[in-house]
Amino acid sequence: TINGQGDTPDPSTGKTWVDCMREIAHQLPSCGNVSRPHLILLYMGKNLTISNVSIEDSPNWTLHIANFSDIHIHDIQIHNLQGYNRDGIDIDSSQNALVENSVVDAGDDALCVKSGEDWVGRHNAVMAENITFRNIQVGTGHGITIGSDMSAGVRNVTFENITMDGTGMISVRLCTAVLVARSRCSC
Repeated sequence: TINGQGDTPDPSTGKTWVDCMREIAHQLPSCGNVSRPHLILLYMGKNLTISNVSIEDSPNWTLHIANFSDIHIHDIQIHNLQGYNRDGIDIDSSQNALVENSVVDAGDDALCVKSGEDWVGRHNAVMAENITFRNIQVGTGHGITIGSDMSAGVRNVTFENITMDGTGMISVRLCTAVLVARSRCSC
């Protein structure tokens, strides 16, 4: 069970992560030069089910699943304010994933498939494959993204019955790796 109080202020500064996001948007010094954390990062496992949860106001990626196999995510809701890197669901270097019957309002990529970043991605070489997203309502954010971090490759990804409202002009982004440099998105 995950149960929290939301975006509570730092006792020393009185700022929340949302306050820091607003400062970043206005290019002000923010968050004491501390990186914003992913809200939920689950790394390396098998037989994962996440269901019937509501997640709000992540300071960075909301639900990041990396190096897992046999994943079922269903009946969840994610609601983030607009902001840099406030992704909804990131399936990273994982296999046999089904994400369904959910609502995702993201500040950045709503539904994202990745396969490792830079040297770590190439060294571990775990491909993202056999991933299905279906029956999902996407509100704000960039909609669907495949790539940006994709050092090990992506194969057999399916999106079906995805409704997008509020994604603006970019609803689907496919990103490519450029030689051995950091991956770049093409829109």
